[in-house]
Amino acid sequence: MVDTASRPTFEDFKNKALADPETSAAYDTLAPVYELKQKRIGMRKTAGYNVKIDFVHD
Repeated sequence: MVDTASRPTFEDFKNKALADPETSAAYDTLAPVYELKQKRIGMRKTAGYNVKIDFVHD
């Protein structure tokens, strides 16, 4: 069995990655795109849509 207690968490990985100024700048540049995607997902959930409905084409 794998000992997961000693593995770094995603937050540890993210913090280490964002300590690099170049990575942090790229992350900050993309933040508005991901915020918009999260809002769209929330709106679709509220409206009762799911992936299968969204991608059906006539």
